[in-house]
Amino acid sequence: MFFIARINRTVRPNRPYDTPFLPFNMRAGFKFLSEYDTDFSRATIEGDLSKGFSPEEALKQVKCPMLLMRADAYRHQTWGLVGAIDDNDLERIVSLVDDLQYVQISGGHEIHMLHPQRYIDEIIRFVDNLRDENKLP
Repeated sequence: MFFIARINRTVRPNRPYDTPFLPFNMRAGFKFLSEYDTDFSRATIEGDLSKGFSPEEALKQVKCPMLLMRADAYRHQTWGLVGAIDDNDLERIVSLVDDLQYVQISGGHEIHMLHPQRYIDEIIRFVDNLRDENKLP
């Protein structure tokens, strides 16, 4: 990967990182790795990222309709949570948000990039349902 990154930087020094000859998911993965901020992981592991923030309290305060699109997730014995939220997290969110619509979309974390039309369709369906229920201003 570093070889590809070096070639990209040499051939396209003034353009954003990209490897147009690779499949999309590999391009996205390489771009992610080239821009990843290791301080984000450190802050997450050490607890600094969410210090003083309670997701449960924030979710209790949601007063508008909410759409939650969830990609596949699971708990790995070594790595812990692989994905944004597991089934227990989902159950807790459902219990805390009064007006929640939940959609499961099979695939990895980047559902908006891997399934863009499905992502857009779900948002449109959500807004159409709000309109049908007179929940839009």
